[in-house]
Amino acid sequence: VHAAWQDGFDAVGAASIGPLLGSRKWLGATEVVTLLRFLSIPARVVDFEGTKFASKTGLVAATTQWIYSYFTTVWPRTAGLYVQDEVFVPPLYMQWQGHSVTVVGIDYNERCPEFSTLLVFDPAESTAMLESALRNDGRIPQSIAVSATSLLSRKAMQFVYVDAEPLTLASRDASRVIVAEPWSFLTAAVVATVSR
Repeated sequence: VHAAWQDGFDAVGAASIGPLLGSRKWLGATEVVTLLRFLSIPARVVDFEGTKFASKTGLVAATTQWIYSYFTTVWPRTAGLYVQDEVFVPPLYMQWQGHSVTVVGIDYNERCPEFSTLLVFDPAESTAMLESALRNDGRIPQSIAVSATSLLSRKAMQFVYVDAEPLTLASRDASRVIVAEPWSFLTAAVVATVSR
């Protein structure tokens, strides 16, 4: 992140956080986007704020629908990103105050999105335990399969996602300013996808 800031990425963030080297400062979603864009990866950050919804159920349902849309609509239409003959979909980085996880998939409940299950890698979990569980019996450990309601009932969350449109030299330079997108900008795409 320090190198990205020195190269002119996210000057506002650099000024507000200050020097990183030798510090124990926490970095967030914006800094993850800053680093990815510096590396020419087309990353974006989107905000989900609980105060914008009438209920927690509405927040969880909208967030779950957005996650489902990301994994099923945004990336599978992109040609050329394959790993072992399967379409590669970059994971989502999810952050809320005090913690972050990586969302790698979703078991979507179409009738009640808030009852969906998210596949999550949590840095608080033991990597050795997860690897052992997956290798020995192939079942997904409970610590990876997390209910949408328990994970997404936060006052505020940010997701970092990788856009399917690659960064060109011109768009990379234009992406030096990091702005979080409100979840509502994705609503039409999510509704169109879910209502099919």
